[in-house]
Amino acid sequence: MFIKIAVIISQLLNVIFLRGHPDVTVSARCYVNRHKPRWSRVYKIINTLFFFQQNHCRSSFETDVIFARKVVALVDKQKFDGGFW
Repeated sequence: MFIKIAVIISQLLNVIFLRGHPDVTVSARCYVNRHKPRWSRVYKIINTLFFFQQNHCRSSFETDVIFARKVVALVDKQKFDGGFW
């Protein structure tokens, strides 16, 4: 439960302060933009804070991608009859 709450908070911060997409965490966004100077610094800081997880930002991005693929598969399976949402 704690992890889900942390993800929600990260997504909320991404939307409110960084004007990002609501389904993306700050960590995942840092991974995607790590080649840009500003994001590169935050990327390094976040990975340092999560020292117990190897490349936290990349893991966060991969988790977001896996979840998105599951949603797409579910929608495809139901042929998007409007009942999904």
